[in-house]
Parts: sequence; C-alpha cells; structure tokens
Amino acid sequence: MTQYRPDKQAAEKQGPESRRGRQRVEEPLLIRPWAVAKVLAGVIGVLIVVGALANYAIFNLAPHPEHDIADVLKRFDLGHEPSIPAFYSAVVMLASSAVLWFLAKYDHQGEKERRTAWHILAFVMLGLAIDEVVMFHEMGTAAMEKFGLSGPFYFSWVIPGFIFVCVFVAVFARLLLKLDLRTRVLFIVSGLLFISGAIGMELIAGVIFDAAEDEAAALRSVSHVLVQAVEEGLEMLGMALFLCALLDYVNLAGLSCWLRRDNCASDEVSDVS
Repeated sequence: MTQYRPDKQAAEKQGPESRRGRQRVEEPLLIRPWAVAKVLAGVIGVLIVVGALANYAIFNLAPHPEHDIADVLKRFDLGHEPSIPAFYSAVVMLASSAVLWFLAKYDHQGEKERRTAWHILAFVMLGLAIDEVVMFHEMGTAAMEKFGLSGPFYFSWVIPGFIFVCVFVAVFARLLLKLDLRTRVLFIVSGLLFISGAIGMELIAGVIFDAAEDEAAALRSVSHVLVQAVEEGLEMLGMALFLCALLDYVNLAGLSCWLRRDNCASDEVSDVS
C-alpha cells in the first residue's frame, strides 16, 4: 500500500506555500518470485532451443566451424563463450549474488553466523558468474590432462569440481538445516539441478567424446548436441530456481525495499525494512 508521510524537517525550512501540497510518498518495491520464475523459464526455453540449433548448424551445416556464418552462430551457441546464453547465466548469478549481499546486510532473523554465510555465498555466486564468462574451470582440465583420464572423466575438471561441491555442502549444511522447510527444499532442488547439469551431464559428454574418432566427430554428433542442451538447461534452471528461492526468502523474512520520493521529485530508492 502506498503511504504518505510528510517530511516535517523539510517542511519547517520552507514557507507555507511551498509546504502546501508537498508530501513524501513511499511505495514498497513488490517482489513476485514466481512471476520472475515464469519469465526466466521462458527465456531459458528460447535460449536452449536456439542454442542447440546453432550448435548443430556450426558443426554440421556451416562450411566449416571457423566460417563467418559459424562465427555469428557462435553468439547463440550453448557451448561457446562469449555468447548470449553465457551472458544470461552470468546475469542471473550476479543477481543472486546481489540478493545474497542484501540478505547479509538486512537479514536479522538469524544470528551473525547466518549473515556471514550469506556473505560467503555472495562471493561464491560472484565467482561463478565470472567463471561463466572466462571459464576458469577449464584450467582444471588443462592441469589434469597429464593424468590421461578417459571415459566419464574425459573432461577432468569434473574431479576438482566434485571436490568443491562436497566441501561446499559440508560448509553450508548447517545454514541449510536452520532455514525454514520451504526455503531448504528450494535450495536443495536448485542445487541438484545445477550439479546434475554441470557435473552429471559433463560425465556423459566425456563418454561421448572418448568414444568418438576425434573431437571434431564428437562435436558433430547429435548426441553431443542433445547432452549439451540438457546440461546447459539444467544449469540455467537450477540458477533461476535459486534466485527465485532467494527472493521468496526475502518475502518470508519480512524484508522489503521502499521507493521514497516527494510528490514533485524523481523516484529514489531509500529504505529497507
């Protein structure tokens, strides 16, 4: 509900005529997590379909993968960076990081330990957003190639990636258990979706690449196109659900942002309650 609260201090400094009709307007910035979820689901659907078609066209229809047409298609390819899908994923992760910073500052439901956990998670999300663009995780594959792994571990970065997931779960299990049931379930489901895509489907992709005659043949295969589409789709859905779960928690925690303005001034974000 819009509330009107006269700014008494400002009114005292102004004459009767200037005070007349000048009131401070405060409006809550409403957050509808599941409306956001519907929009993100639609965007993800478009990105996955277009990205899969672009990936197939690059390696099967274009004269060669480095052709000018292929270069254009790579901007939509699910497995290429920089690309629109990678940009989308980075934006969602940055948005999650921003909400986590908000919770670290204003969530007074729990003890200091919970706010510290929100801070750490904000850094993790920021790191994942950066990695989505610059692909630091590929350095793990380069470092482990000397072990000559094959089969599911063809993309050997999944090993340090799995270790990171185990450490992450161990560190944040306590926070998870202290959250309300609804938020806990949403966090767990989002995490399972993301890990199933990022690591689970990467293991399957490793089998495809290891069984192919060479890397070019693997990239041309329909099975790789489908696996990559499922992989990226699960990652995107996991991150979208996590962002919506955070926004839902903000509502459950009774937190809100307010837009405050004078009736003749421009809007500005002011209070958090």
